[in-house]
Amino acid sequence: GKSDYRIYSSPSATAAEQYAATVLQEYVARISGCTLPIVSEGAGTAKLIYAGFYDAPAALLGDLEPASFGKEEYIIQQVGDDVLIAGGAPRGTLYGVIGLLRDHFGCRWYTRDVTKVPKADTLRLEGLPDRQAPAFASREGWYREAYDTDFAVFNRLNPSGVPIPEGKGGSFIMYPFVHTFNQLVPPDEYFKEHPEYFSLVKGERRADHNGTQLCLTNPEVVRIATATVFRWIAEHPEANVFSIDQNDGYGACECANCAAVDLAEGSPSGNILNFVNQIADAVAAKHPEVRLQTLAYAYSEVPPKTVRPRPNVTIRMCHYEYCEAHPIGKCDDHLPFVARLEGWSRITDSITIWAYFTNFRHYLMPYPNLESVITHPRFYAEHHCIGLFAQGNNVREEGGGEFSALRAWVFAQLMWNPWQDGRALIQEFVDNVYGPAAPFISTYLAEAEAAVQPKEMRFSIFASLEQMSYLTPSFLERAEALFRQAE
Repeated sequence: GKSDYRIYSSPSATAAEQYAATVLQEYVARISGCTLPIVSEGAGTAKLIYAGFYDAPAALLGDLEPASFGKEEYIIQQVGDDVLIAGGAPRGTLYGVIGLLRDHFGCRWYTRDVTKVPKADTLRLEGLPDRQAPAFASREGWYREAYDTDFAVFNRLNPSGVPIPEGKGGSFIMYPFVHTFNQLVPPDEYFKEHPEYFSLVKGERRADHNGTQLCLTNPEVVRIATATVFRWIAEHPEANVFSIDQNDGYGACECANCAAVDLAEGSPSGNILNFVNQIADAVAAKHPEVRLQTLAYAYSEVPPKTVRPRPNVTIRMCHYEYCEAHPIGKCDDHLPFVARLEGWSRITDSITIWAYFTNFRHYLMPYPNLESVITHPRFYAEHHCIGLFAQGNNVREEGGGEFSALRAWVFAQLMWNPWQDGRALIQEFVDNVYGPAAPFISTYLAEAEAAVQPKEMRFSIFASLEQMSYLTPSFLERAEALFRQAE
């Protein structure tokens, strides 16, 4: 209950670093009963824990170069009696404190309501130095539970959909979020007088969101879209990346010019990249620090033959409409996606993944794909992808999709470090969240996954009940019995 340590927070510290110091103070007190004072000047002979690089003595820094740390990378190290917990801006120091509490002191934040704060009379730091950085620069789980601010902060997510306040570290902001062609060149503003700006589909110019796109070879479309992007850059300085994305659905332009590019490139992605690259060149000339991104999705998933993304362009590739019963590596249905990802990887080192992990027709129905949940993040990391958006059952308001809290937490851990034991993470969550009911929940999860193991099983992210053949009467009766026991 006593300590001669102090937490040092520099007067120059950012709001997020000041918050990191208060988090460290709060949780050390909750664990040990001892409240460490936060000081902003040297305390004589006091032993100091520096929350951030500011003012840390040279002996403590050693050969560290603070400028070399990534935005979320951190280090925990000790020299003599002093301790350094520090990282890159904006979130590195905060994530270092959370890493200390998680990896060294055993704290967990499983759900909005279930946390684990171990009790200890003495806190010992071992295994130092501890330097970590996340596997993915952008990490977002599309679950209502994951958009709770404290859950996201303490599980080191940086969602764009519901951003974290800057005072708690902020987020990785994508603006606009996705499917932006109609925002780049609004049909309400242009279609009546300039239908040629929009895609020709089966001989007709169209401008509805889910059935059409832009005519990407029209120079006026490029000009208008470029002006829109410059306006976005001026209005949203907080954004990390700006989205130049095809609309949802299909409807690529079939005019003579667009069709010729598609034919030459072997994919509509060539036409899209030509369009995006022209905007990227204009942006790079005035804002070299700004990044753009575009989708490889549905009809544009196949990489082009000759066009290459500009250095300031990220490809956001979507794992869309593949088998959800079996993970990548265990089902031939995924082979086209793997080949396409490898194709994109040969022409760019800036790829993020938009992956789907739910049934969009039935958020509450059993959807046994936990093997994909725990193996796909590692696959993407091993293929050098730099971001992961896991689109799950984001039930509005309070959440509550099928095992959405479990999925949100497991994804958060694996997005930071996908080389962890995913099965152990699932079991840890079940044990700590369900308590005495855990054995029945574990049995249910195992039996649900076993039900979809046969090779002939296949269901998509839009599976109808008729396609969910694993929901047999015997399985449902067994599941109901297990849940009764758990309750």
